[in-house]
Amino acid sequence: RPDINALTLLARLNSNKGNYEQAIALGERAVALEPSNAWAHATLGFTLNLAGRPEEAVPINRQAIRLYPHPPLVFYGAYGTVNFNAGRYDAAIKAFKEGVKSPDKGLSNHRMHLALIASLMALGREKEARHEAEQYRKYAEYSFEKVVAGWRRFGYKDPAVPERMIELIRKAGFE
Repeated sequence: RPDINALTLLARLNSNKGNYEQAIALGERAVALEPSNAWAHATLGFTLNLAGRPEEAVPINRQAIRLYPHPPLVFYGAYGTVNFNAGRYDAAIKAFKEGVKSPDKGLSNHRMHLALIASLMALGREKEARHEAEQYRKYAEYSFEKVVAGWRRFGYKDPAVPERMIELIRKAGFE
């Protein structure tokens, strides 16, 4: 029987190389072999999102959160991001707010806080977005540029996808 961890790792490696269909097939295989594995779902959802199929990723990432008793921070980030990319900004805001509440203030939390700002801007909630920007700046250990560079390295099939989020954050006062 194939190792689920190996399949999810191979899926990530293939998506990093731009082999999206191969990555998706590996993620689907991992989910089929172990449907209760939250990481298999999270990997498949992340890969679908990178491949430009966020609508398909939304229910898969939601399932990853449901399967994990105390989901890791990255699950909320992935769920928020697929919702953002699918144009479901209210759902993205809810997921990002859940993640931002985490006591873990590492890079993933910083990404989520900036993505929350972008989601608020996408809905025209500029005052709230600017307030979140002020909150971000109070504890930011990672610069806006570092977070942006990471988003650009994620390996989106369409490089314009992260740029949309980045532009909205800039409109909230980040340069």
